[in-house]
Amino acid sequence: MGKSTSVKREIRFQQWIQQVKEYNERPDGMSMSAWCKTRGIAQSTFATRLQKVQDRCLESCQISAESSELSVSSEPAMPAFVELPVTKYSCEDKPAAVISCPNFKIEISESVSEAFLLKLIGVMKHA
Repeated sequence: MGKSTSVKREIRFQQWIQQVKEYNERPDGMSMSAWCKTRGIAQSTFATRLQKVQDRCLESCQISAESSELSVSSEPAMPAFVELPVTKYSCEDKPAAVISCPNFKIEISESVSEAFLLKLIGVMKHA
C-alpha cells in the first residue's frame, strides 16, 4: 500500500473518530437512527464505522496494557464479580468514552481509575 493510500485512510479514520465524538454528544434520548438521519449517514454505515473506531481503541488499550508489563493469563478466566465503590454520578455528566456492543453499552467517565479500566479491558477480552 502506498504512502498516499495510508494517509488517506488515516484521514478518513480521523473523520470517523470525530463522527463518533459527535454521536456521543447527541441529545439524551436521540436514537442512532435519528442521529444518522440528521447527518445523512446510513445507520449501517455509521455502525460499521463505530465498530472500527471501538476496535482500534480497544486494540490500542491492549497494546498499552501489554507494554506496561501487565500480566494477563492466556487461559480463559472465570467471570469475576467485584463490588465497586459507589461514586456520586450526575445524569447530566457526559461520558468521556462509550463502548457499544450488540448486547451492552459501557459509558466511562473521566474519573475512572486506571486500575479499574485495566480490569474492565481484561474482562472484555474474555466476554
